[in-house]
Amino acid sequence: MMSQDGYPLTLISARGTAQRLFGLIGQPSPAWHTGLYFAHCRSVHTCFMRYAIDVVFIDAEGRIIKKIVRLPPWRCASCRAAHAAIELPAGYCDACADMDARVMAAVANLRDAARLPV
Repeated sequence: MMSQDGYPLTLISARGTAQRLFGLIGQPSPAWHTGLYFAHCRSVHTCFMRYAIDVVFIDAEGRIIKKIVRLPPWRCASCRAAHAAIELPAGYCDACADMDARVMAAVANLRDAARLPV
């Protein structure tokens, strides 16, 4: 799904132990329309990060069940009901009026492209 500014949300799947453990640590803030997707994830942390992030927890169908906007460094966020988590640039959730539809479309695209469980 295209956003109001014409760009779709693109998700990158965190694979392997190291990428799942470290996520965005030591990386520059993700590009505005890019997120890091963690399958089978109920919690994330921002330890050792230098910037805040938005975190979205989704259910098995890709629907948003919890949003955390601008989670600062050295914090944790969790959602017991989550099937996956997505880390996004800080402020992205507030800036996108069509956030739910964008996340569902991006998760569907990721699943179709990589044949991953959602």
